Amino acid sequence: MNRQLTKHAPGSIRELWSIAWPLIIAFAANLLMVLSDRIVLARFSTEAFQSQAAAMQWWSMAYYTGLNIAAISRVMVARFNGAGTPEKMMCAVWQMLWFCLALFVPLAVLAAWVAPFVIAPDLRELGVPYLRILLITIPIPTATFGAITSYFAGRGKTKYTLIVAIASNVINLILCILLVYGIGPFPRLGIIGAGVGMVIAQIFGLILAIYFLFFSKRYSYPSEARPCWDFKLFCEMLNIGFPNALACGFNWTLWSLMYQMAAINVTRNQFTAFLVGHTIFVGLSFLVDGIGQSVGVISANAYGAKNWSLLHKSRRSWLCFLAIESAFAFVILILHPQPLISALMPADASLDIIPLIRKMLFFMWLLLATACYSSSLRATLSALGDSKFVLFCNTVLYPIFSIIPSCLALRYAHNILMAAASWVLHNIVSGLIYHARSLIVAARREARFF
Repeated sequence: MNRQLTKHAPGSIRELWSIAWPLIIAFAANLLMVLSDRIVLARFSTEAFQSQAAAMQWWSMAYYTGLNIAAISRVMVARFNGAGTPEKMMCAVWQMLWFCLALFVPLAVLAAWVAPFVIAPDLRELGVPYLRILLITIPIPTATFGAITSYFAGRGKTKYTLIVAIASNVINLILCILLVYGIGPFPRLGIIGAGVGMVIAQIFGLILAIYFLFFSKRYSYPSEARPCWDFKLFCEMLNIGFPNALACGFNWTLWSLMYQMAAINVTRNQFTAFLVGHTIFVGLSFLVDGIGQSVGVISANAYGAKNWSLLHKSRRSWLCFLAIESAFAFVILILHPQPLISALMPADASLDIIPLIRKMLFFMWLLLATACYSSSLRATLSALGDSKFVLFCNTVLYPIFSIIPSCLALRYAHNILMAAASWVLHNIVSGLIYHARSLIVAARREARFF
């Protein structure tokens, strides 16, 4: 069996790019769902725009927590591919499909009893119903982009993820416009229409992903496609994925609380400027996710093959890629941000906030570059089986260098820009620590097998 992920030299920039670009576009398409909904709602009303932004933070907390566990199937598939045991690949996917199915119960509890208490009071009327719709349907995109498409990504065949993401995103955009404004025979649902459109698009994406996985190709191993339950494998995957998920959930919870604090403690203009800047950051953070996931796939494949030189070669490749990505983001966020600002500014917002938005975009550019650096190193550590260290660092570093300074800046200085500076500081500190740790862990793994 060919253990190489692509036709390009292992660890090269070309291999990284060939794996990363479909994932980048796929994550871009998924994030574009959120971005397109905000653009549509910004034209609908400022209240709907701000309510959607506040609710999406809690949805992101629950979604990315589950996704970080389900997406471990990507790491395991890459490991089995590198180790030359392809018959185990689909079994890893099945473990995470069962996990996604089990998520419905706790998410229904959160939607019913917790959602009303986590949205700022002035945004609760519109934000709570929207949040409830998205919470109870989280297992759908988690199964699609966490479990099913991991089979393709783990084998370097990321074009299927790309097709699923783009198709579901197009459907979401069309339905969002029709249902928010009530065009033609469709009812005028406002922010609820944006939530309904996203859920329908996610269901379509799941169906398409299932088709690609089970019906569009002939498996090399007939038993590979059959449902299976492997408790030992499930526990192993949970052991790797849970620390990352816990760290992610912890971070998003603190971040969501900070969002609500910002809504209460800064002026409307500052909060709107923050939402515009952060929405653009979210729209570009597909670069963070795409590069991070591709680095994780390459690292896991190298770990499975015991090819330690590949780890060092791939690190040099993604650092070069990070420099290119940062230059690209600088052009969009710093040199020519006006098209994005115009698209995202609420229709009834004052033009006086544009200078404030441009200052916020500078911090968003720094945040994007440092987040990509830190995320790639977290993915490397997870691929090497050191996710517990990531959990420890997140629970310690994130509050100290990000949340606590942010809350102090919001509560006492009432300054959103000071809060943004602390987010950048956290990624710099954590990235440097992860970098040193990844070098140590790789050296230990290499010494163990030689």
